[in-house]
Amino acid sequence: MSTVSQTLTRRVNRRKKISLSPVKLRAPQAPPRSKSASTSRTSIFEPISESFHDSGALEFEEFSYWVEGRGFTRPGKQYLNLLLDYLSKEFSVNSVMESGPYLVLTCDVVPEPASRPFTIAGCVAVWLKEGEAMPGELMIGDSGEAADIRLESDITRDLFPYRLPSKATLQAVTQVFESAQYVTFYSTGLVIELIPQTEEAYQESLQRLPAHIQDCFVTLGYHNGPLATTEMMRKSKPNPTLTEGTIDNTNYLTEEERFYPGAMISSSDGNTISAGVLVRNGAQSRLTVAFHCWDHEYETNAQSFGNPDAFKAVQGDADTGTEIGYVKERFQSSDIGLVKLHDGITFQNQFMEFQTNAKALISSESIEMADEFLIDSYVTGRQTLKCLGIRIRKDSSREKDLIVGKGQEHLLPPPGKYINLIQGIYATSEPVIKSPPKIREAVCGSALVRSRKRWGGDVLSEGAIAGFMQFSDLRPKTLDNSQLLCVCEVLDDFIADGWEVDLVER
Repeated sequence: MSTVSQTLTRRVNRRKKISLSPVKLRAPQAPPRSKSASTSRTSIFEPISESFHDSGALEFEEFSYWVEGRGFTRPGKQYLNLLLDYLSKEFSVNSVMESGPYLVLTCDVVPEPASRPFTIAGCVAVWLKEGEAMPGELMIGDSGEAADIRLESDITRDLFPYRLPSKATLQAVTQVFESAQYVTFYSTGLVIELIPQTEEAYQESLQRLPAHIQDCFVTLGYHNGPLATTEMMRKSKPNPTLTEGTIDNTNYLTEEERFYPGAMISSSDGNTISAGVLVRNGAQSRLTVAFHCWDHEYETNAQSFGNPDAFKAVQGDADTGTEIGYVKERFQSSDIGLVKLHDGITFQNQFMEFQTNAKALISSESIEMADEFLIDSYVTGRQTLKCLGIRIRKDSSREKDLIVGKGQEHLLPPPGKYINLIQGIYATSEPVIKSPPKIREAVCGSALVRSRKRWGGDVLSEGAIAGFMQFSDLRPKTLDNSQLLCVCEVLDDFIADGWEVDLVER
């Protein structure tokens, strides 16, 4: 007969998994542990090292929320008690709540980012100060009230908690709901993002929408309009309430005669984003950027798009930085802009905050739920993200045109033929921006680099680029500060068009 260990042993190679239902445990009352108390740890607990900054993972030999060959498993209350005991001793955690895909931790004093893990036993760790409100993203989507709906069996078979469905499955779901604008699969459920309407009309529509999908294990919810409420860019002077003034606006061309992924890029209007990576298509070499940084110029001067004297890109601040080139193309109707660099401008595909180069672009088909990624941005530095879902825009009858309600036009790219937009959904670990590193405005354009596969371990050296940051606040509109989720436009069509990482320094 097996027995449960009375302690937890931290493991080096991690396994990942996410929790299902909310369970909250609170530690016994104890005085907060001071920094000097770390020297009194007993030998059964391994010391917390700087490796958290490298891998962001705290794993144990005894249990994980991900078990290879079995997928998600809930470890049981006995392990949750042991986990709370460990976290209480190591991080002065007061309580732990399982709420897939997160472990929500409360503390009197939240540990600094560099000294705490991003994931614990595979769950994204959300660190809250005692008494702080729970992040709204833990529950996304309103319930329908009509009878359950039955879908084709091949659709329901592909819908399973904590497993990414295929693009074909999500597109089929969009066709089932006439008023759907987007469909999001997030961890354990579907969220149907409806064409925006008044709140009264939305509440009435919920009475006509099905509550569940028959013979299906995932939940079904609805949202009035798109979850992604804004495309994030900012003037080069940051809002100190959001960033505490901590950004890297270095002009690397002046300092080092070259610049890198994540460096500050400015438009002539003063909007700023993060540099992507250098890509090539045949003889053409281009730097990827977030096109919406030049939205205003496009609206007022679209006829000059592609002209070397317009749509200028500057490395560093718009007024004092170095002009690096101009936005020559936009890939279809996506947010991927392509900058042609001026002669003599050098860009190196080497990330500044972690040791790898951009080496390959990867499609959404090669990404699994719970894969982990890194971004490097001038407003965040190194930031870890975890893949938790996928989002797709509904094909429409007008050349795949996207229909939006009045007042929502800012969500659209300029007129043209839209691609079948697919976005990955990724989780950060903090709902409110307080200090670096956090997801912030102007991360748009940053390359998403896969760092760990769900089962395959550390893959950062592969330099695999899964996409470019697009929205940094995938959230219900009613939430003002919650920013646990963000989205990234995947590269399937970009790769199919012949683009690849440029392996030659330019």
